[in-house]
Amino acid sequence: ATYYALSRLLITVGDLQGARRELEEGLTLITAGQGPNAQQGPRFLWRILARLAALVSDTPSGKERARTLATAALRLAEENDSKVGSARCHLLLAQIDESVSAQAKEHFATAFDTLEHLGDRKGQAEVLLHQARINGNGSSGALRDRAHELAREVDWIEGIKLARRSSASLDITF
Repeated sequence: ATYYALSRLLITVGDLQGARRELEEGLTLITAGQGPNAQQGPRFLWRILARLAALVSDTPSGKERARTLATAALRLAEENDSKVGSARCHLLLAQIDESVSAQAKEHFATAFDTLEHLGDRKGQAEVLLHQARINGNGSSGALRDRAHELAREVDWIEGIKLARRSSASLDITF
């Protein structure tokens, strides 16, 4: 948990490379060197994997590693019966694909449905904003409109502003 907290601090001050290093070190230590292939770990391990996946997905040639990490995070979140973790990991996988592929659409739908079931309107708005950014076609306006409505219902100021923009870009929070 210390590695995760430190990575959050490093991200806040803009040291993404330092955050990646801390998460990599934590992952290695927690899994005894097994990394994302570890079959067991503490309940919060999915968060470390997901945050690391989000960070490496922005690096050149990091998409495949990000997909591996996010898939492992999803598996662990589901094994620990973390509905929020599962939804966040599905959203992350859809973002990593950055396409309108059937698999990305399935991840978006699963994330949205899970968050809707949990009553997480802010999370639903985040999914819609990401989907609108990636779709970039006629349906993105409707997605942003629905995201704007959900964001207003929970007074999520950043979401309201992002929904008004034509190319919303949002970081996933883990």
